[in-house]
Amino acid sequence: MMLLSIPLIFVFLFNWVAFGPGEREFGISISIPFLTFEFDRAIEIIGRIAFGIPALLMDAFLGYGMYGLVVERVGKKKAEEL
Repeated sequence: MMLLSIPLIFVFLFNWVAFGPGEREFGISISIPFLTFEFDRAIEIIGRIAFGIPALLMDAFLGYGMYGLVVERVGKKKAEEL
């Protein structure tokens, strides 16, 4: 059960940051040798996109895994009925 709970926590957190209500503040730091640029308040939409794309990918993997489990369970029940 713990093996499944840790990825679900990450999925929940990424979805909350990307799609949850409220205002978000993100910071950006760009480093190249001998020079660093820091932006304290990045545009909110950039941060939400940065969390939204991985959130959607994790949702897709989770949905595919759940679909596989349902198909497997339904297949076993149909095989038992025969």
